[in-house]
Amino acid sequence: MMKRRFTLIALFGMVLFAEGQRRYAAASVLSTGSWTKVAVDHQGTYKISASFLKTAGLAGSIPSANIRIFGTGGGVLPESNQQAIVDDLPEVAIEMND
Repeated sequence: MMKRRFTLIALFGMVLFAEGQRRYAAASVLSTGSWTKVAVDHQGTYKISASFLKTAGLAGSIPSANIRIFGTGGGVLPESNQQAIVDDLPEVAIEMND
């Protein structure tokens, strides 16, 4: 009887531990495509021109529909370990003017 209780308690503890584990994205957005890292000094609206993309190493004709921006907005990680953390870069809304 004691062995059954211990087994039940151990299984229950494993279920609780498994629930607390982080869940990761199946595939990172960084796993495909051409990427260029861009740093900004201040908050605000920025213009990314064709000449900027060319100097960043993205040469050739790039359809505007294929240009996307991802980022976390900087900042520090939360102090609480209970707070959900995104494990991949979220997409940032952009406006395109062709």
